[in-house]
Amino acid sequence: MSEQYKAATALADHYIDQLSDWATVTRCPLFGASALYRGDHIFGMAWHGSLYFKVDDKTRKDYEAANSQTVGHTAGAATDHSLKTYMEVPADVIEDDGKLHEWAETAYLAAVKGGQ
Repeated sequence: MSEQYKAATALADHYIDQLSDWATVTRCPLFGASALYRGDHIFGMAWHGSLYFKVDDKTRKDYEAANSQTVGHTAGAATDHSLKTYMEVPADVIEDDGKLHEWAETAYLAAVKGGQ
């Protein structure tokens, strides 16, 4: 097991604990990240020290307003390796359980709507 995956798993477990009052959340490995599930739907992931939630056209603007980045990285215009349907959860949301639960709910609804 890689150090990156161990760190992602530990971070996912932390967020699973934070979200336990909202819903039953489980995790599963996903290409070096740790995917967060509610039921059969991936609504978030822990990767490289950050929490990312699923976005849709309706919720993307909230993340963009907070200057959130998509999961992944870009190495120049020709090599965009980002996953544009997941964006980093802002620190002020993570630090407020009520906000975190609200944003998790919208991410879950985006996942259900998107068929993920």
